[in-house]
Amino acid sequence: MQKTNHVFRVVKIISDTEIVINAGTADGVDRSTQFEIFVPGKPIIDPETKETLGNLDLIKARLKVKDVFERMCVCVNADSVSFASSLSEGIGVFAPHPKRLNVKATDISGGLPEDSGLIEVGDKVRKSI
Repeated sequence: MQKTNHVFRVVKIISDTEIVINAGTADGVDRSTQFEIFVPGKPIIDPETKETLGNLDLIKARLKVKDVFERMCVCVNADSVSFASSLSEGIGVFAPHPKRLNVKATDISGGLPEDSGLIEVGDKVRKSI
């Protein structure tokens, strides 16, 4: 039986490259399933309509399934890191940083939950959309 919109948890940290979450084939998980570790954020309200648009959650990591079992799976980071072939020459590969938006400074309100970003046993996990 597949659970929908179910929140799973990190149940074991094997290493800095592999973690175990409590979701498996019984939950509809297979090797193509993707997850995200998240911290629930505060609701965002449309200032004109007063409609709640959803929560601004902090995404700690995006995961892909490496091995799947009936009630758990081993996951690895969905993001990869590239290294230059010659580190002795000082060549490095860096992730691009987004260009700043031209926003009105007084309208900046933040909103992401404060969190260290460290992945811990017990962190919430959900299937990625």
